[in-house]
Amino acid sequence: MKNVIHVIFLIFIYFGTNAQHKFNKTYQSDNPSISNFSITNFVAQTKDSSFLIGGMNYNQLKMSVLKINSIGDSIWSFVGDLGLNAGKNLENAIECDDGNFVLCGNSGDLILLKSHAVLIKLSKNTGDTIWVRKIGLPNKSERFYDLKQTSDKGYIAVGLRYNIDGSGNSTFNDIYLVKTDSMGIPEWERTYGGSNYDFANAIEIADDGGFMLFGTTYS
Repeated sequence: MKNVIHVIFLIFIYFGTNAQHKFNKTYQSDNPSISNFSITNFVAQTKDSSFLIGGMNYNQLKMSVLKINSIGDSIWSFVGDLGLNAGKNLENAIECDDGNFVLCGNSGDLILLKSHAVLIKLSKNTGDTIWVRKIGLPNKSERFYDLKQTSDKGYIAVGLRYNIDGSGNSTFNDIYLVKTDSMGIPEWERTYGGSNYDFANAIEIADDGGFMLFGTTYS
């Protein structure tokens, strides 16, 4: 049987007088000393001029995060397993005021036949878990796609909430918005949408402290 190797291919280009590669790295999912990537969903530069890359390992169905330095060498990696044989995916990350990272995504639950929206806080120095929050209702299925830190040191996260029928099948979804405190514990939530599929995959904080949601509606 032919082996398929999933990779993340990262090219950093410096635009000076002459555009040139600064580094060209390939991170293979069969090398656990580097990370366990099959799919990458985001990359962000950090305040210390490093980069944070996140997504999932498609074969192992685990969340994956890799922090690299300015020349692409690995600083630390995180592999999150929040449940056996259920998909777990990271969609975005922010660097907080304290320098640590909060990531958002979703984690499947084979017992409840649903997915939970997930927030995870990781140490900036080691990638160790500070806290994990699974957010949602038992009879719904939720996912987060984007988040921001709010002025009170809490977080605002946005994504979607699927409605589930009696057989555990997803029917339609609404935009899902959650405000948490600084520990990721929900303070309030809202859903927006009509009778079809609606979701938001980005959020910004306005000058007046309100929130602007960006997404798609099929209703």
